[in-house]
Amino acid sequence: MDLRVATYNIRHGRGLDDNVDIGRIAAALATVQADIICLQEVDHSLPRSGFAHQAEHIAASLNCHFYFHANFGILSAGMGNAIISRFPLYSTWNITLPFLGEPRGLLHAATKINQIEFEIFCTHWGLTPGQRKDQSRAAAAKLASAGSYTLLCGDLNAVRSAVEIDALLGSTSLQDAGPVDGHTFPSSCPVVKIDYILATPQLTSTGSRIISSDASDHNMLVTDFETAEISVQ
Repeated sequence: MDLRVATYNIRHGRGLDDNVDIGRIAAALATVQADIICLQEVDHSLPRSGFAHQAEHIAASLNCHFYFHANFGILSAGMGNAIISRFPLYSTWNITLPFLGEPRGLLHAATKINQIEFEIFCTHWGLTPGQRKDQSRAAAAKLASAGSYTLLCGDLNAVRSAVEIDALLGSTSLQDAGPVDGHTFPSSCPVVKIDYILATPQLTSTGSRIISSDASDHNMLVTDFETAEISVQ
């Protein structure tokens, strides 16, 4: 195993028991020991989650680096996506994707592993096919200039056969690295796959698994990768 990647919609730490407990999320992530983690529905300074900076809390508990950006909120408070990494992050930015209702974003960070640059994208798409079609197109446009070692992870709110997923894969070099039957939602009784880890061909998946937990309404998706050039120590 060279690199372990996880993606998790944490629903601001609200579990199936309706209690908000970001420590429970951090504990679930700690058991996975992922090198790169993409998180969606992450709160920063919101009353419903005790005004916590959830990305910072999780990163500190894992002794990792992080980048967070809110897609909507007031002043410094809001909800958005986060990238957690064992390796320092740079070239961080966020763009707003086309949306109706709840704003959606595409988060980016780069990191280096053994002098090889990785680009990491984290996203959470909308609830309607029309929105997701526009978001797929916008994401593909940003990915057009991405490097050879690129990951896109997140809650795409669409099943694998959806046209917006096909459009993204068809217009980029990304491939679905997760299991075909890797149902992630709802966590109480998973029946659909809507959470994805997509990767460029230079990253070869050696296995994926779903981590069941009552810490969120989604299950976590974890994928191991290997390449000839990379060896994570």
